[in-house]
Amino acid sequence: MEDALPPATDGRKAMVFQLPVMDGLPIAGIPASHHYRPYLYTTRLHYSHGATGETLAWQKALQRAMFQGATLDQPQGRIRLTEANARRAIEELKQKGFAAVYINRNGFPDRGVGLMDTLAKLGYSEVIESPARDLVCVILRTAG
Repeated sequence: MEDALPPATDGRKAMVFQLPVMDGLPIAGIPASHHYRPYLYTTRLHYSHGATGETLAWQKALQRAMFQGATLDQPQGRIRLTEANARRAIEELKQKGFAAVYINRNGFPDRGVGLMDTLAKLGYSEVIESPARDLVCVILRTAG
């Protein structure tokens, strides 16, 4: 991830937004400590997890906005996101300086398939995936 994400234009660490947003408590499928794992393997990236107060509230609101109107497609077993809502959320992340979205698939009932599909439809197809395929990083630059 460090090789794929250059520093921000102002020289600060590249920022990575982590989903699902966690407030320090475990959620189904993810122990509380798992969002801290990336911090152990980087010196050049800044991760969103660990925020408090207004920043955490903004992260939760952004996640709600991204998934607003989403439905569960029972036969396919995947979450269907509204592309317009996902696009707005990603644009907000980019405006705030985020260079990637780091997804812990274990935090989603469909293992993040619907989110990944939607991001690919929006043109975000550059992906880095862990060997176990439980963690994925989507680079926020479109092809072309």
